[in-house]
Amino acid sequence: MRIILFLLFFISFSFSNTFILEKNNIPQISLETFSDTYIDKNHNKTIDEIKNEPFKNISKTNFKATKSHIWSRFSILNNTLDTKEIFFKNSKAGVDIIDVYIFKNGSFYKKIELGDMRDIKNRELKTKKSTFYLNLEKQTLYDFYIMHKSYSSISTLWTLQNRVTFEKFENIESTVWGIFIGIIFTLCFYNLVLFFSIKEFAFLNYIFMSLSFATYQLCVNGVAYQIFENVNLQYLNNLNWIIGFLTQVFTILFPILFFKPKKETFIFKYFISILIIDICTVILYSFSFTNPEIRYFTKYTDFITFISIPSLLLISIWAIKNKRSGAMYYLFGQVFYLLLVVYVVMVTIGYFESFEYIWVIVPIGIILDVIFLSLALFSRLKEIEQRKNETEQLLISQARFTTIGQNIANITHQWKTPIAQLGSQIFLLEAIYELDKNNFDKTIKETLPKMKYSITFLNHTIDDIYNFYSNPSSKENFNIEEEIESLLRMIKDAIKSNSISIIKAVEPLSYYGYKGSFLNALMIVLENAIYQLKNFKTSNREIFISVKKNKNTIVIKIEDNGGGTKNIDIEKLFDLNFSSKKEEGSGVGLALAKKLITKRLEGEIKAEKTKEGLAFMFIFPLKEEIIN
Repeated sequence: MRIILFLLFFISFSFSNTFILEKNNIPQISLETFSDTYIDKNHNKTIDEIKNEPFKNISKTNFKATKSHIWSRFSILNNTLDTKEIFFKNSKAGVDIIDVYIFKNGSFYKKIELGDMRDIKNRELKTKKSTFYLNLEKQTLYDFYIMHKSYSSISTLWTLQNRVTFEKFENIESTVWGIFIGIIFTLCFYNLVLFFSIKEFAFLNYIFMSLSFATYQLCVNGVAYQIFENVNLQYLNNLNWIIGFLTQVFTILFPILFFKPKKETFIFKYFISILIIDICTVILYSFSFTNPEIRYFTKYTDFITFISIPSLLLISIWAIKNKRSGAMYYLFGQVFYLLLVVYVVMVTIGYFESFEYIWVIVPIGIILDVIFLSLALFSRLKEIEQRKNETEQLLISQARFTTIGQNIANITHQWKTPIAQLGSQIFLLEAIYELDKNNFDKTIKETLPKMKYSITFLNHTIDDIYNFYSNPSSKENFNIEEEIESLLRMIKDAIKSNSISIIKAVEPLSYYGYKGSFLNALMIVLENAIYQLKNFKTSNREIFISVKKNKNTIVIKIEDNGGGTKNIDIEKLFDLNFSSKKEEGSGVGLALAKKLITKRLEGEIKAEKTKEGLAFMFIFPLKEEIIN
């Protein structure tokens, strides 16, 4: 027994790539310093031939995509008095083929097939990265020859873990990826709601960009391989390349849609050029499903990535210089993303060395990036809301001027008759005075009441107009019935000329609020009712006006029997720029009415189709200031 132990120790110290397991509990050990490497450039040697090849101890453990087979070799001597269960994990997910040849005390022991081109259902451990476990017998020497083959970069860095450490890190990885997916989906859902609300395509592009980011990371880090057991492995493996460059497409497209540079500028032409190149690269890699050798073109297409990612900083600086909203948030996001992703890309394609926790870097970078981009989009949302409010205010001002014009036209039409009557009566008095002075007194007595009536009518009309436009900025107590009568007098000629009957059922109620806003809103609905009756009803034209008090509200209902509402979308009736009058409408009136009722009068306005037409309900809350 002593002779055997002496021989084992002699063998172990004769080779620098032997790790001696002496402690009872080793949580985790990197085998980097214990591994030797051999590159089979002809990629055709058997394990027996490989054992006789000169392995070298080199510091490099990460290799660019190559057709060569990368072999690593290390030995482990269990120098303890117990059998040890050890887990072996490769540091990088996504290696296509890994063959592990194990020799025990110099004799072939077993072969383990790993890699993402092997069905995960045939593995003992269904993990994201290539992993296997082995029960190392006491006082036994194990030699490991591991062949790595892949269309992507290859890592020969392996670590040893005991069961507790292995399960701990697997749980941590699963939790991190769960949080990562949760954050991405939450931000995507939030921006999807915003997209449907304001119809800005930058928000939609953000969603596709974030989802492609997430999908790519799930693929290259083995999460997709672990989850989708029944998916064609060739398809899943090729998808990594397509999604990777598709992510670049959305990443380049985002600042174009977000900052909206003018087409004649250099920055626009530059980014469109990169976008076209990225799209062509996506198309190129789509052929890798039938021709996997295309994936070796990474040595050329990597240059596209090196151009695309730094370009994001360029447009960030341009946006800040041109004072575009959200530019600073975008810059911060790209700086974090650029620093982290460039490092990982360099590791992935083999320029830098990998390490155990590199998989955490990109998810952190993506989360920081999408958070800053969300903040940039939020600032854009604020800008859009501000512009929308300014536009609404402009349209409301225009609508008020239009209303003034319409009311002046109504007044002009209503004044024609009494002014004409006054003129004829004055002319009559002048004629009587010149030609028949004996009957002048009698004629004056008969004519003056008529002249007074005309003047009183003109005075009332002026009062109605003054009442309509006066006191727009302060609340007051007003009688609803009187104000409705005032409105009807103002549009009396329009009602009369179109043979419209007004049917009223009005309770004597008062309301405390902005009278001008109240009158404007009712006038808009009344004018729409007149238009509806004029164009869609040939006879029996009627408008029903009711005012009543419920338990806690005052309800004013204006209904017409004009028909013509079958094709009207009630949901869009109060939207700005929506009009059922086609060329004759501005799409402002009912939107203005809703704004006045909800914002100024703290009430509610509703519309509903009836059997014969359309009804509008104005609902106002009862207040202490209301006087019945």
